[in-house]
Amino acid sequence: MLWRSAEQDAGDERLRKLPHADEVHALQAAANAIPVEQRRAWVASDHHDDHVGDLECWLHRRAGTQFDEERGMFVAKAPRGVEVSKKPPRGTRQRIIAEVASRYGISEHTTNRLWKAYRRFERELRAAN
Repeated sequence: MLWRSAEQDAGDERLRKLPHADEVHALQAAANAIPVEQRRAWVASDHHDDHVGDLECWLHRRAGTQFDEERGMFVAKAPRGVEVSKKPPRGTRQRIIAEVASRYGISEHTTNRLWKAYRRFERELRAAN
C-alpha cells in the first residue's frame, strides 16, 4: 500500500508540473463527477464534444502546435497522449522498509528479505497462471 501511494503521489506531482495542469484537473474532475449511469448519454451530447475539444486544446498548447487563424484550427492533430512517469522518487523503497521494520519491531534486513521473497512469490504465481 505504501508503494502504491508513493507511485500515485509521484505521478500526481509530475502531472501538476505540466503546463496548464490545473485545467486538466478541472476537466478530469468534471468528467468524473458525471454518474456512471449517465455517461453513455453524456458521451453522445454536445457537452462531451466541448470536453474533448478542451482536452485537445490543452494537448495542442502542451505540444506547441501552431494555430491557423485563417482556417480557425490547429495545423496538426493533437498528440493523443501525455506520458507522466509514476516511478516513485529515489529512496522510497528504503523509506518503506524502515517504516515497516519500525512498525513491526523487526530489523530492516529481515524486512528487505521478506519483501524480496514476496516479490519472488508474486512472479512465480503470475508465471503459473
